[in-house]
Amino acid sequence: MDKSEKAAALYLSHQGYTNIKFEPDGNIPPDFVIDNRIAVEVRRLNQHFQTGDKTRGLEEAEYPLVSKLQKLLKQLGPTPPKESWYVFFQFSRPLPKWRIIKDHITQHLSHFSSLGCRENSDFRLTRNFKYHVAQTGELKDTYFRYGGHNDHDSGGWVVAEIIRNLDICVKEKSEKTAKYRSRYSEWWLVLPDHIGRGLLDENDKQQLRTAFKMRQDWDRIILVNPENPVHGFDI
Repeated sequence: MDKSEKAAALYLSHQGYTNIKFEPDGNIPPDFVIDNRIAVEVRRLNQHFQTGDKTRGLEEAEYPLVSKLQKLLKQLGPTPPKESWYVFFQFSRPLPKWRIIKDHITQHLSHFSSLGCRENSDFRLTRNFKYHVAQTGELKDTYFRYGGHNDHDSGGWVVAEIIRNLDICVKEKSEKTAKYRSRYSEWWLVLPDHIGRGLLDENDKQQLRTAFKMRQDWDRIILVNPENPVHGFDI
């Protein structure tokens, strides 16, 4: 099981269901079956962006980029360092190719570390990719240290973002399960919510239920708190 499936399993167990089978039909939908009749599909509820005619999760670009940036920063600067600097990144999509990002950071931060007098500085690669260097105040194990990032494609009003991304996730799962629907009389969709993260109040939940029109091919759609999967609610 992946993390989302584990969260869903914990939620279902906490609701009192005991006869829960994982992938009873193999590596095809559904992800779980309850009491041999209720099919349960699981999908991470995350934010998406549009690239051409494709919809992709924000983390598809964000996670690999951050990992590469962290690795690159560890390789730059004098060793051992006499001082240390945080590097903070801001970006939005479309992102430049990694080769271009790497070359720019390597060139500018290498020059920065060679200066006789250094101060907090801003660097811009493109309109939608820039970074800020600030002294740490205490010596770290590397000269440059990843300080964090701001993904400008994320965020927005939480309920509005949930509604927008629910439509994407539900449509995707409906298409994926269409040819298997006749196998079970009831179908549920469980979504670990990585947008609201369990922070919605009752007014938010009611607004969500009012605004989101459930697709008729799902008997239940449940949002689960990924931080504490025993908690969730139906929409």
